[in-house]
Amino acid sequence: MTTLVTGGAGFIGSNLTESLLSTGEDVIVLDDLSTCSEQNLAAVLDHPSFGFVKGSILDAALVDELVSQAGRSF
Repeated sequence: MTTLVTGGAGFIGSNLTESLLSTGEDVIVLDDLSTCSEQNLAAVLDHPSFGFVKGSILDAALVDELVSQAGRSF
């Protein structure tokens, strides 16, 4: 299953992302990097089950697209 983590480049989101990946989940992170850094995800950037999208949760079309991907495998 694919999990969408919004704010995934922040402290909590990046730790949640690492935990989900360690249990075998596919993870898509959505973050606009306005208050955090992609460096928080350095440990998982090359993980085959990880995807990063730079964008805002205020972009309804983007969120709709990513939510439609959640629940599916890569």
